[in-house]
Amino acid sequence: MTLWAAGARRVKPFLEMAGLYAADDPPTRLLLAYCLYWWHATAKGYTFEVEIFRDLRQSGVSFTAHDLHLRSERFTPYDLIVLGFRGDVKTSTYFLSLTGGVLGNDFYITRLWLSEARSRTLVVFLKTLMWDEIDGETLLVAWRELESCLLQPARIAHRGGELVVSDYGVWKEKMRAYQARQEVRDERTKDN
Repeated sequence: MTLWAAGARRVKPFLEMAGLYAADDPPTRLLLAYCLYWWHATAKGYTFEVEIFRDLRQSGVSFTAHDLHLRSERFTPYDLIVLGFRGDVKTSTYFLSLTGGVLGNDFYITRLWLSEARSRTLVVFLKTLMWDEIDGETLLVAWRELESCLLQPARIAHRGGELVVSDYGVWKEKMRAYQARQEVRDERTKDN
């Protein structure tokens, strides 16, 4: 929160120096509000990414993340790679409606609103190809049934295709197991 506030305090002086803000000019006050909104949304998104990266490291999931300090890497279409699978970290499920049904990455770590529990939980949306590679077992459910089935990976219909939705903790365990199997295969290949 401190870093967000420090960045937010720099927005108004920046706009003033550029001639884009004057306290007595309502349209420029709207521009300031717009800039502060997007600064908050961006900071919130990057903070969530860092939280996920830290948690994955502590959990023992091997991955490669983009470098948030490099502008060019912040604009890549994915945030991390786990054993060749490209993933993205999102603060909400808005990406499901923006993609026109075609998801560009293999998986998305995000927060899902649970209406019955009136809370958010961490989930992973995966392309079926990735899930079939790492595990394969799912329960076919409708979107409205998803909340009651999250402890077991579920397959849902989405825009003419299917997605697998897994509880984040379950997904991490599956990824650790998959990585362990890969390490064993690599060792066997090396020995032969």
